[in-house]
Amino acid sequence: AQPVDGSDTPIGDPVKDDDDSKVDVINPAITIEKTPETQSISSSGTASFTIKVKNTGDVTMTDVSVSDPLTGSCAKTKADIPALASMAPAAEVTYDCTRTGVTASFVNEATVTAKPPVGTPVTASDTAAVTVTTPGLSITKKPDVQTIHKGGSASFTITVTNTGSVDLTDVAVVDENSPGCAKTIGTLGITDDTKTQTYTCTHSPVNAPFDNTATVNAKA
Repeated sequence: AQPVDGSDTPIGDPVKDDDDSKVDVINPAITIEKTPETQSISSSGTASFTIKVKNTGDVTMTDVSVSDPLTGSCAKTKADIPALASMAPAAEVTYDCTRTGVTASFVNEATVTAKPPVGTPVTASDTAAVTVTTPGLSITKKPDVQTIHKGGSASFTITVTNTGSVDLTDVAVVDENSPGCAKTIGTLGITDDTKTQTYTCTHSPVNAPFDNTATVNAKA
């Protein structure tokens, strides 16, 4: 304020003003887990997954969506799961999905995208490996043809081989016409020293010609 006499000397108390401006710092974050991390299935089988999405940040995330190019049933939006429309801090969404008719091994990746209150969307990804196994089994019985005297013994050599890519258990040979050729083998692996077993057997007395068939069964 200026004095009434025209001088430059101010009178009264000084005046001032201020205003506050608050700045919040947010830490938006989202995670996704796809389990199991690895699994093995038979060719043309079904791969099953569990997806878990969690808001690990400190603000609510909206429009949360999961994409999964190799497993369409694992891709989800708020239209599929309403809880994905808005996820508060620490909120979780878990669901199961599958891929059928799998004929080749693959690594599957699921990606989650979510929108924070401000700023660009945040993303996270997780992968899961699927191995396709091909069980295989063969049996040979030699000789293909043999001639013996009536009342004599027929001798055979049987070879059982795991021809697939997965271990086999409960391997057993049955032979209706030559019970002596039936054998419980047990387990055949996939390495060179574990995938084959050979043994000999006989049938006697033989009084008439016959066709002999050996059959092998196993579990993969």
